[in-house]
Amino acid sequence: MKKFAVLLISISLSGIFSSVNAQHQDGQINISGNDPAKPAPTENIESKGGIEFFHGSIEELKAEAKAKKKLIFMDAFTEWCGPCKMMSSGTFTDTEVGKFFNANFINYKLDMEKGEGPGMAVRYEITAYPTLLFLNAKGEVVHRVMGFRQPGQFLEEGRKAINPKDNLALMKSEYDSGSKDPALLLNYAKRLAESEQEYGEVAQKYFETQAEKDLISPENWEAIKLLTDSLNSREFQFLLKKKADFVKKYPQKEIDTKIYAVCSKIAEAAMKSGNAAKYQGALDIARKYIGDNGKAADEIEIKNAKYTSNWEVYAEKVIAYVSKHKPANAGYLNGIAWDFYEHVSNPEQLTKALAWAKQSVALENAYYNNDTVAALLFKLKKYSEALKYANKAVHIAQENGEESEATQNLIQKIEAEMESK
Repeated sequence: MKKFAVLLISISLSGIFSSVNAQHQDGQINISGNDPAKPAPTENIESKGGIEFFHGSIEELKAEAKAKKKLIFMDAFTEWCGPCKMMSSGTFTDTEVGKFFNANFINYKLDMEKGEGPGMAVRYEITAYPTLLFLNAKGEVVHRVMGFRQPGQFLEEGRKAINPKDNLALMKSEYDSGSKDPALLLNYAKRLAESEQEYGEVAQKYFETQAEKDLISPENWEAIKLLTDSLNSREFQFLLKKKADFVKKYPQKEIDTKIYAVCSKIAEAAMKSGNAAKYQGALDIARKYIGDNGKAADEIEIKNAKYTSNWEVYAEKVIAYVSKHKPANAGYLNGIAWDFYEHVSNPEQLTKALAWAKQSVALENAYYNNDTVAALLFKLKKYSEALKYANKAVHIAQENGEESEATQNLIQKIEAEMESK
């Protein structure tokens, strides 16, 4: 069974670059879906020592913030969002978080699929959850971040929100007035990038203030890592040209991660647009400049084969990748094994996928990968062993309170095949 964790990102690609990241593309205030004129029954966790949430409409919220001379913290969530639930049950109930946020903000929870939510999602261009918004009493964004935060991380975001130097609304006003101050441009571009807003124009204006020889400075290296995402930009080309000099000052893994991130992003865009030349250009740069024995470039090719549903090529490249790079991540091994179960029919290749799935189980004995082993064994017509793994998967699921209906259906199919023999 193929499963994905939804936190902020979403795939684990290589030893060079791994992150959790996955986000749902899915936003006024009636959380209950009842009469919007009535206060929504938003969760109040005051008794737990955590954040106290305001009850009422958006206009009432802004009026409260104006009267109390406080900023607004808005938790933009959905009912189906796992990380949102983790924030509510863990981060928001933390005593220190409660003290800080109750003292500095009017706090508000908003289901983005009910009541006023969808309209607010459009207004603030919210496409992933949780989105954590910090607003002034006019409803202008002063700070925003996406994804799950532990209590300490969340407190840091709150401190940024109340720091005038990090206030997005004030920075936007200065920028719109024509300021060319490098410090302002850099800080504004960083804040836009960190809050998942368009930052390219501001970043470009910042880099225009920097001499090429200064791009290797610590401050500019941090800026390049966060703000550069074009193969042809002066900054990225300088990084490639002077990589040896960068490696003398900064960790090579950090540098390779940045090169991979840009190449992967450009390659993915080229796949979607059908631009073969741009795709090949990104692939060539990954092979030439990333010191990982071709691992990152191999992953880009695997991703391309999967995106184009070229399963024959996908199978060949994955088999070569595993043989060459020997991945040892349970989730990754399970994911490719499940891809083979769904899209590959060659018995020899399926047998290799079975070995990966069993390796995944050896690394992490869980429901999801025992289910994958059972499914592959069933496809290979090894019914007795398939039944053993399927029953094991169901047992693990029951112990952990996980859903196992798909595996139970598989058991019925296995038993039917065994009875027919």
